[in-house]
Amino acid sequence: MKSAYALALLSVFLLPCSVPTSQAQDTEWPSYGLDYSNQRFAQIAQINRDNVQQLTTAWSYRSGVKATFQASPIMVDKTIYLSLPFNDVVALDAVTGKQRWRYKHERIKDYPLCCGPANRGVAVAQGKVFIGTVDARLIALDAQTGKRLWDIQVAGSSSAHGESASQLGDAAAFKSAGVSGQSGVGIAMAPLVYQGKVLVGVTGVGYGLHLDADRENKPLGAVVVPGQLWQAGLYRRL
Repeated sequence: MKSAYALALLSVFLLPCSVPTSQAQDTEWPSYGLDYSNQRFAQIAQINRDNVQQLTTAWSYRSGVKATFQASPIMVDKTIYLSLPFNDVVALDAVTGKQRWRYKHERIKDYPLCCGPANRGVAVAQGKVFIGTVDARLIALDAQTGKRLWDIQVAGSSSAHGESASQLGDAAAFKSAGVSGQSGVGIAMAPLVYQGKVLVGVTGVGYGLHLDADRENKPLGAVVVPGQLWQAGLYRRL
């Protein structure tokens, strides 16, 4: 399977002026799923199945970051807030695409990453932009300036459990197999703000040590968790 790596690029599309301005209304998108129903459905009528093919590019923004990109852009008050791989955040003018500010995330040195650099995005509420990070921190930025307001360590590197192929024992079929994956702890989800509280969860705990299968292009052959071996059709204690 090819890796889904690309230069992070945000493109905004514009409908030709055949639609009267009086019919167009700004629709904000303040959280990952649009609202608390998380349906990701905006009830707007300006773009429909009859004119969607008329969309043209209004502007594009290149982040300069080459890595996995999975975030949903957030829009509040004509500003697009976009989180980048490894948790940089940019604020863009939604009309022109001009960058208003950019926050550079400084990761904890030598922190064991769980999975990869991608994240699902930010949340915007009460004049703040909230983001969870690959090094398991929850950070609040000033929505107007991008200045960091507070920074909380949600989980430390000690929360992770390390695994080793040596746990399989000398006779195990996967003893000499290639190894991928680790069990660091990070935050990939987009935060949710509800009644003045920021809700966020962690990912990576129990991710396990993945061992390559014995044949090319086959699923992972086994997953090791502390004291156990999982394999297709097989479970046993080590």
